Amino acid sequence: MRKVILLLALPLLLLTSCKEDVSDVFVMAKDVENTAFVQSGNKLLIRVQAISDNYKVDRIRIYSVDAEKGSVQLKDTLVGGVKQVDFYFMYTVPSYFISDTAALTLQFEAVASNGGSSKMALAYKVVGGASLIHYDGIVMYGARSGRANGFSLASAQTLYCETADTSTIDIYDYHDTLSGDTSGRLSREWRSRTGLQFARMNDFDYSGTNQLLLNNAFKASRRYSSLKDIAEGDVVLFGRADQALGVLQVLMVADEAGNTNDRYVFNLKKVRINNPTPEPDTTSTDTTRLLLR
Repeated sequence: MRKVILLLALPLLLLTSCKEDVSDVFVMAKDVENTAFVQSGNKLLIRVQAISDNYKVDRIRIYSVDAEKGSVQLKDTLVGGVKQVDFYFMYTVPSYFISDTAALTLQFEAVASNGGSSKMALAYKVVGGASLIHYDGIVMYGARSGRANGFSLASAQTLYCETADTSTIDIYDYHDTLSGDTSGRLSREWRSRTGLQFARMNDFDYSGTNQLLLNNAFKASRRYSSLKDIAEGDVVLFGRADQALGVLQVLMVADEAGNTNDRYVFNLKKVRINNPTPEPDTTSTDTTRLLLR
């Protein structure tokens, strides 16, 4: 009888050791486009699925994680205690990144009715991530106009160089007071009192640029401490050392009779140096389809 008992116990032992360990809940997220490299403003469509064999799916949470904002909760949704969830999530890559290449992670978490949870993450590289701030129709007057003849990048405003703090005069119209020139002509020469360097690149794509393209072009350019013979249509990159700080496009050079109304009109894009004030979270939308089973 002893032998019979042992033989009967053996199959029970095998069944117990081979039993599959079923998780409380399982979550899976898949980028529909299978994207790895993205840019600010790109929209990512992600399919999210969650299933629970022994319990029910109770909650779905989604987070974004990056060096600028840390962990930000994008969604925390109660799904009503179902066996399976299947939906699409739309995410817009934010514009607050300040480096040319930044890491971005989207984390997905499913929580079961018993409190157990499962997580999955999708990793991205944001290239050319730093956004460029646009300013259109800037009017800067000539050096002898008696009007605002300089420009400050920090304030994005024109200023009068005779009374402005030197450290704020990033671009100004230069006139050699010792030249004896009394012709009234506009100098068409810009300089900087903050160490900016200029690179004229009229074939540069002003309208379609981003920081990555801008910085690469600036690094490869020949730069000068002054910009001469400024003309309508000029595209001018500017920065310090090997770091581009912006680009401008000259729309008009007005050299009128006398000096009072001599002026330049230009559009400008500058690199967003920092983002001290948190922006409202507008990076995600509600699910476009939610299937509960």
